[in-house]
Amino acid sequence: MSSKLYALGKIQNFKNMPDLIAEALKDAILHGEYKGGIQLKQDEIAKQFDVSLIPTREALIQVETKGLVKCVRNKGAIVTYMSFKEMQEVFQVRRVFETGCIGLMQHTKDEEVLHKLKYIVEKMAENEGPEVYCRHYRLFYQLFCDFAHNEELSKMYEECFVRVERYLMYIYHLVPELMKGHSHQEEIVEALQAEDKNKLVQLVTEHINLIESTFVDWLHKEGIREDFDWNRFLPFYKVED
Repeated sequence: MSSKLYALGKIQNFKNMPDLIAEALKDAILHGEYKGGIQLKQDEIAKQFDVSLIPTREALIQVETKGLVKCVRNKGAIVTYMSFKEMQEVFQVRRVFETGCIGLMQHTKDEEVLHKLKYIVEKMAENEGPEVYCRHYRLFYQLFCDFAHNEELSKMYEECFVRVERYLMYIYHLVPELMKGHSHQEEIVEALQAEDKNKLVQLVTEHINLIESTFVDWLHKEGIREDFDWNRFLPFYKVED
């Protein structure tokens, strides 16, 4: 875990520590520092952040609700394994959320939000690597779903997207060319301006399908089966390594 996060943890108010620790653990898992099956020991985490076990346990519960760890009796918190089946399922859930949000959208010509979306697309085009790219990508689709003006749905989408992002981070490391094109996001902004719901459904569906199919094609090209060990490339080693 980064020293920056550790230093931040040393100066935070105690009541904020569970959130801080949970965020650090989440980032470490998304970045592949903690592989599936790894046990996260409470005492070691507590020592690193110089806190008691209480905020550490609370943090692990938060991370478990995001589907990144599973708390097992007598074993502690175990990082969940990635799988092709889970990837397909979380992407299916993403489709449901995004198309559902589109169904609730009434007015999508909010110039302030559209300006933010355009700015995010510009930042994505700078292509500063998977970590930064995913951060902007997540912001784009969170703002997009906020057009539904349903706070509960936005919260649920944000929670769901953590698991989506875990796979996106993995895929973008292995298939970086997927970060080069932003036509889908640009077209989404145009469709929002035109208030064209049918076009929006088409675009979000095509985009998710493209990510999945491109990754599957990459696996086949590399001679890798779809039931391969996802830990093989963590923390994001290149295939030739």
